[in-house]
Amino acid sequence: NFFRRLEIKDKSRINVLIGVLLIVSVFTSTFSIVFNIYLKFRLDHYAAYSSELAKKFEITSMKFNATMQKLSFLNDIKKISEIIGEFSSGYADYTATDIAYTIVSESRKNNIDPYLTVAMIITESSFRYQVVSRKGAIGLMQLLPNTAFYISAKVEEIDLSHKNEIFNPVLNIKLGVNYFVYLLNKYNGDEKLAIIAYNLGPNNLNRYLERSDSYPDFYYYKVMNNYADIQTIIGRI
Repeated sequence: NFFRRLEIKDKSRINVLIGVLLIVSVFTSTFSIVFNIYLKFRLDHYAAYSSELAKKFEITSMKFNATMQKLSFLNDIKKISEIIGEFSSGYADYTATDIAYTIVSESRKNNIDPYLTVAMIITESSFRYQVVSRKGAIGLMQLLPNTAFYISAKVEEIDLSHKNEIFNPVLNIKLGVNYFVYLLNKYNGDEKLAIIAYNLGPNNLNRYLERSDSYPDFYYYKVMNNYADIQTIIGRI
């Protein structure tokens, strides 16, 4: 009887222990499920917050870059306006700032360094918008009428209806920059050849290139010397 009572007690203890283990197991499983749900909720929350934060950062970066581009744009206008001021600037209906704005906006729109455009204008006319060469090239960027009309026909934004309009400094710059872009495309982005062709004419340059690798490059180095001088001036501004 004594052993039977012990056996019953042991069985009871075992049953209690099993019950406790079952309760602990259920509690642990429940806690694990609840915790995983909570953890997933928090992770989803942080992921959403992180995504929202990334979007806000991207928007802020875009605004910052846009602001920096505007500041750079305005800074270029200011500097080029001061450079123009060192030359004759009697532009009737335009100020030096108007001319500088056209140079910067038209150059940047066509992925051209605006200071290279300035160097070409200095080389061609020293910013004298009424000058006409012996060959009949007109204005700031010294464009032949046939060339000006050709570019006007190719570029939708430029409207040239009369030869005298080439003297208009703003229109002349737009024509000149787009002609230079045309030459860059013609010579596969070779800036040196495009600059030489601007002065020599693409047909004449092509004749040199067909005969040999040698061609006159004095104009190119003249433009580059003016470009270097401009960089020196900018450093003082």
